[in-house]
Amino acid sequence: MRSRRLYWLTTVLVTALSSVLAFSLPATAAGGTIAGAPAVTPSVQQFGNTSDGALISGCRYQYWLLSTVAGDQITFDWESASKSLRLAVYPVGTTDFSLGDTRAFVYFFLNDNGKAQSVLTAPKSGTMPVEFLTCGTSSHGPYDFLATVRHATVVSFQRPAVLARTGTLQVSVHNPDGAAITAGVGATVQVRLGSEAWMPVGSATLTGDPTPVSYSLPASYDGRTAQVRVVAGGVGYLSAASATASIPVQGTTGPGSGGGGSKIHVSLKASPKTVKRLHSVHLKGRATHAAGARVTIYQRQEGRSRWEVEGTTRVSRKGKFGYSEVIHQGSRYYRACVGSSCSRVVYVRLRA
Repeated sequence: MRSRRLYWLTTVLVTALSSVLAFSLPATAAGGTIAGAPAVTPSVQQFGNTSDGALISGCRYQYWLLSTVAGDQITFDWESASKSLRLAVYPVGTTDFSLGDTRAFVYFFLNDNGKAQSVLTAPKSGTMPVEFLTCGTSSHGPYDFLATVRHATVVSFQRPAVLARTGTLQVSVHNPDGAAITAGVGATVQVRLGSEAWMPVGSATLTGDPTPVSYSLPASYDGRTAQVRVVAGGVGYLSAASATASIPVQGTTGPGSGGGGSKIHVSLKASPKTVKRLHSVHLKGRATHAAGARVTIYQRQEGRSRWEVEGTTRVSRKGKFGYSEVIHQGSRYYRACVGSSCSRVVYVRLRA
């Protein structure tokens, strides 16, 4: 009777101890084959032991599966007492059957201190097999690693023909495969004049594709051409900037939209109204209550919708201004603006 009780007690203790050890010790669940490999969990320390790996010609192999999106930046912080440990990452689609004929996408090796930080950028979306390898009986042993993944972003915005002093830009952020990112990422509108430092003028957290991002420009940007870009990023995402666009700033109105309630009145005339190729057109105008102010001359070629800055001049003490341009091609429209006040559009025809 006592032996049965002792057997029962021993069984209970062994079972309990096994449970404690199972929860206390790190799992070494790496697979000896790609088909049986576990998934890499980003930002979680993971453990393996090449002694438990598949044995082929004196070398032992263990595999993990890394899920990636094109453009992902993956950082491996890994270590082992065996300095001969090698880490290899294979292309998406590699299987146990194709492994022998497939070259690794990248190989990494430990430093002399048995530690290394290794970084790669995923070329496409899918699952990349990760291989840990040691050769020679004395080289096999435990290792651990931490994989940190940061997703790439592609940033764009809908470019307006003219930038109002205050308004919104429609911003989109996608991954390199073209899928929209609508959460976890913030976007900031930045502007500058010339080679000045970039200045943030508005920001928002993405909620859709596109997301309107409000901005407000300084008064000093009136009548000038601003360089505009949008920068986006967030936790788990790489920071990225859109292409830079040069956009004329027209305060609260744009060329062709009339004045904006300002006391300044701008008028413009063109001479001649019909001009031959490589001949000059002369623009003359007046601006009341604006002596010394900058005048921005906008032009838009016939058949196009976008206004472009042709040049700038200044209002004289008598309220007059002038500007000349040699016409190379195309009939066009002109408009002169002082701050948020603009003249009416004048048309100059190119004579064949």
